[in-house]
Amino acid sequence: MANPSRINNYATVGAVILSVVAIAVSLLEVSAMRDQQRASVWPYLSVQQSYLGDRFSMTIENKGVGPALIERVDWRHNGEEITNLDQLILDTVGPELAFSYDTYRTSDPSNDVLAPGEEAIVFAVPIRDDTLAFLRGLNNRVTLEACYCSIHGECWTAALDEGGAEDVERCS
Repeated sequence: MANPSRINNYATVGAVILSVVAIAVSLLEVSAMRDQQRASVWPYLSVQQSYLGDRFSMTIENKGVGPALIERVDWRHNGEEITNLDQLILDTVGPELAFSYDTYRTSDPSNDVLAPGEEAIVFAVPIRDDTLAFLRGLNNRVTLEACYCSIHGECWTAALDEGGAEDVERCS
């Protein structure tokens, strides 16, 4: 006949092993649920420019499944931050072809929330002789970059013609 204390020891070891396995499975399941929850609210911004009909525009669109908390949007021309669009227009085409803010449409979606499927028009201008001269003068030297975060605090940057979002620790 087997020793009862030895059977109790085996049962205790078995219970401990079973408990450790149950805890490991629970941790894996919680991790998978957390990943699934983050993926279910993942924003993905696309920065684009387009000539559509008689208009040129630069837009930011949320192609993800969660809201994008836009922290900042930066414009750059030849690597320098653009702070005055009217001055850039004047510098690019000169006073004879310069046009003013009543011709173009601009918005700054910084500190805004972009819902899934929503688009923000950052710059739009009708295509005419003066505006076309401006667009040609820029010759793809203007970049637009957005830094945005998910509701979980994960952050990315997306830029015009860079083809995807890049992870960042935080938006500065």
